Amino acid sequence: MAARALSLDLALAAALRAARARAGITQMVAAVRAGITLHALRRAEMYGAASTRTLAGLARAYGVTIDELRGRPRAASAAGEREP
Repeated sequence: MAARALSLDLALAAALRAARARAGITQMVAAVRAGITLHALRRAEMYGAASTRTLAGLARAYGVTIDELRGRPRAASAAGEREP
């Protein structure tokens, strides 16, 4: 069996840790709310290695968008704000 290459995204890893800290929850609670394994959460928080499914679950658990997890601001239309 061939080893899978691990793609590191340390900025995403840091953003995921910060989002969980802002939510004020433990890794276990975050994993349960996101519907992912604790191992998947730890891998995401350490290396930024996260599938779209993992990011979607974490965004839902933290009450943010995937873009916000990636450090991109929420779009005005997505935030429910009207443009002038």
